[in-house]
Amino acid sequence: MLSNRLANILATLLLLLMLLTALNSIIGDSLTFDEKAHIGAGFSYLTKQDYRLNPEHPPLIKDIAALPLTFLNLHFPDDDLSWTQKDQAPPWWVQFDFGRKLLFYSGNDPSVIIFWTRAMMILVLIILGWLLFWWTRKMAGNAVA
Repeated sequence: MLSNRLANILATLLLLLMLLTALNSIIGDSLTFDEKAHIGAGFSYLTKQDYRLNPEHPPLIKDIAALPLTFLNLHFPDDDLSWTQKDQAPPWWVQFDFGRKLLFYSGNDPSVIIFWTRAMMILVLIILGWLLFWWTRKMAGNAVA
């Protein structure tokens, strides 16, 4: 039988290993294809309260990812056609154009933006990992958790 103390220590070590592995994995990685759309959409949700970008996905996780961006004093390209959507681009594609404009062509530092949005996803990962441990221990005991 595994004691609560030992189970907590093992879970903490595993969560720390997961944290270090996740942080190491984001250093030096390039932007994925859909991160442009999700970062721009999340930032627009929080700063403009406007949900026109990336409407096919629920906003919560994008809001969480973009939360630290609200403290970075970023320039929002609200005069760009990808935001105003006055051109005839397909609605699903302008989210990528806007994200590219926000990250690379608005005077913002893309590496800082990418790091903080990914760091928030790592925070979600750690919280969900802890919740999984907590729930499994409650349902099946320390050894299974």
